[in-house]
Amino acid sequence: MNFKNRKFFIVVVAVILLFNFSSCSKYEDGPVMSLRTKKARLTGEWELQEIDGNKYIYDAIWEFEGDGDFEYNYEEGDVILKGEWTWEEGKEIIEIDYDDAGKVEMEILRLTNTELILENESGDEYEFEKE
Repeated sequence: MNFKNRKFFIVVVAVILLFNFSSCSKYEDGPVMSLRTKKARLTGEWELQEIDGNKYIYDAIWEFEGDGDFEYNYEEGDVILKGEWTWEEGKEIIEIDYDDAGKVEMEILRLTNTELILENESGDEYEFEKE
């Protein structure tokens, strides 16, 4: 490959990469790119910080386990609800199927290693930080 062809090839590859990394994120608030899988980012304990921009003053932990188990712990480790979580709609929605309390779907607006923002079916936004 001569110099002109090589230079053209490098420019084409750079443009393709630029468009791939600047394209729309799967989630409304990002991230655009992550080296960790969605499951790896979601798995763990998340402390509820805010609901609709209002600080949540109680201790509430949502735990998503890698095997699909889910627990909602409230105030000092008291387990209120257990169930299972699954991905829906191309991993844009999390469905939580509580053991004795029905199902709920939450749209993922943001999912990073340390931040999780979910929106319920009523439009309420739940902001979490990873424990």
